[in-house]
Amino acid sequence: METDLDSKPLCSVCKLKEFKYTCPRCNIQYCSTSCYKAPGHFACSESFYQEWFVQEMKERKVSFSEQERVLSMLQRVEEETPIDEYMDQTSTLEERLQALNLSSLKEKDTEKLWDILTPDERERFKAAVQKGEIYDSSGCSLTQPWKPWWTTAKSLIEDINKLKDISSALCPKIIKVPELMSLLPKGKNLSPLVAFNLVNTLYPYVLFQRLYNGCGTSDFVKDFSCCCIKASLFLDQNQTFLNAEEALNSAIRFSADTCQNEHISVKEAALTETIKDVGQILTGPAEDKMSDYICSALSDLHFACSTHKRSLKKNSNTNQGDGYTSAKQLFSIIKKLEFLISWSSHQNACLPLLAMEVFEIYKQKKAELKAFLEISQSVVRKPNTPKPPLIQEIN
Repeated sequence: METDLDSKPLCSVCKLKEFKYTCPRCNIQYCSTSCYKAPGHFACSESFYQEWFVQEMKERKVSFSEQERVLSMLQRVEEETPIDEYMDQTSTLEERLQALNLSSLKEKDTEKLWDILTPDERERFKAAVQKGEIYDSSGCSLTQPWKPWWTTAKSLIEDINKLKDISSALCPKIIKVPELMSLLPKGKNLSPLVAFNLVNTLYPYVLFQRLYNGCGTSDFVKDFSCCCIKASLFLDQNQTFLNAEEALNSAIRFSADTCQNEHISVKEAALTETIKDVGQILTGPAEDKMSDYICSALSDLHFACSTHKRSLKKNSNTNQGDGYTSAKQLFSIIKKLEFLISWSSHQNACLPLLAMEVFEIYKQKKAELKAFLEISQSVVRKPNTPKPPLIQEIN
């Protein structure tokens, strides 16, 4: 007999499906984008987009040429979308914006700017925000892609003669963990396979930080931590790997499955390039600080899982979890991350060999992908190419 504790929480909007997400503004639990936009949640979602638009306009330092590009962009939107019937049919978007000084926008002015947009213009803007497709009149993206800290920090260090202390200001803060031997069960020794479990853990962290444009541990903590856990069999099921290639193959496979289940678009090339990122993290900022990037990455993931766990404690269904993970499982994963951090800080001797092995696997995977794409292109028949006859006359 199914009890209340056994039943999974449903979406607070449609009451039909299990909820997957929690609105950061009102904490309502919903299952999909359609429920997020539903009439019952319209006031909250509309307010989110308005605040996002207002904040973006306030923080931008707008030059005269930028004003012209914004006007041109919005004018183009207006030309493609009919003016709302409740607005003056002779009023263009440029005429509506003339009353506002874009170079010195204030709070009240930015709210007015949102208000003068037609409902269709607002919907188009919201869709562009969701897809990350915000462009100016010249077709250049206004959304800056995230540059990973493990590449930014290293380039800056090299430019200033390897001043290693600079990396601490760019990388996630390394948490303090207990001594390694205190984390081992009594009577057990360290296994050499720990290194491969580390690789299996780092891969999903790197991939999903890129897919979330660097906001995984800040704006999407719950989804990010769940994706990382499901993509790492070491974290999710405590599986141990015999070598680095096996650990990476598992992470690639389950990361791709997780992306498909979560409707996250990812290309095969991105899955391959992530291996290179793992190698860069294993290399670290300098020879005598090879574990710094590893500890920073694991600490960042530790923060996401800890934040997720605290959010579950505030929920009445703490023991049940959120449909993905429970507080008990997150506690176990947090302890695994602390063990990996402590282990990595004592492994400067073996990390170079592990990094070399990962880079070799990256080269192999990249070559295999290139060969596969070349074969795929060669077998694709060009358009308007006649098919060969099934039966040919033999002289």
